[in-house]
Amino acid sequence: MRYLNSQMYSECQLVTAINAAVYLGQPPVRLGSAEYERLVDLVGARHGSAIRINRAHRYLRLKYVDLKPEFYSIRFSLDRGMPVEIGVHSDHHGFHSALVVDVEVRGAECVRFKVPNLRRHTDRKMWMTAKELNRILRTESNIGPTYGYFRAFYVDEMYT
Repeated sequence: MRYLNSQMYSECQLVTAINAAVYLGQPPVRLGSAEYERLVDLVGARHGSAIRINRAHRYLRLKYVDLKPEFYSIRFSLDRGMPVEIGVHSDHHGFHSALVVDVEVRGAECVRFKVPNLRRHTDRKMWMTAKELNRILRTESNIGPTYGYFRAFYVDEMYT
């Protein structure tokens, strides 16, 4: 599968949604294409974050379910054919959305994750260690350490 591994504006959530659609077998949307540019405007990401991402979810026929933010949730969802959006804190992007599309497991432990659109933290093939992922999932806030959100995508049954 060919995932988007970069973005042009502040549309990380849109890239995540497109990657989820690709994972789920839908036709890809190429970065910079006319369709992509229409989606950027649809979600309001040309000059700010994608504040209307639900519109792209509808267009791409995606639904999601919120997950408990822990590695087991990622593994459980991927085993059921659902990619997992994660909210992380990146030194480069600030709060950032990316999609976990694969996991490497040794014994019962997750050791590596394949995460498109997180290039500063992954190798050339989009893999990162569990230790690095855990580091960027953890963020400091005024209420102390917290973890970003996790949600698993699936195709809306109404459109199949």
